[in-house]
Amino acid sequence: MDVEQQTADELTRIAHSAADALSNEAQEGRPLIVLIEPALNSVSDPVRAAVVEREWLRTCWTPESPMDQIPDSFRACRIDVGDMVAHLGPRWLDVIDALATLVGLDFPRWVDSLDPSVDTEAM
Repeated sequence: MDVEQQTADELTRIAHSAADALSNEAQEGRPLIVLIEPALNSVSDPVRAAVVEREWLRTCWTPESPMDQIPDSFRACRIDVGDMVAHLGPRWLDVIDALATLVGLDFPRWVDSLDPSVDTEAM
């Protein structure tokens, strides 16, 4: 298995682990929509967590989806190499590695500072 496929599989595992974390939080009656980022960050580094969240939003979630289905939608999330090429471009592994190197644990703050019109691949 090549490194692209291994990384895509790892991102899928992160989504599934986040589903488990969200299911546990749901049992405590907390609103799931505000727990997505903490759940992802509890099972991965901030860069990969953000990549999984963006893929989940892009492929598995719509604003019309019921809030109680958030864990199930993460559990159904499957990230493959084609998804990552479509989302981040053909050098998607380089993009993820560069983000991790450049911003590390400050990634969430860095993302918040970006202009939404910035082309990810050009970045």
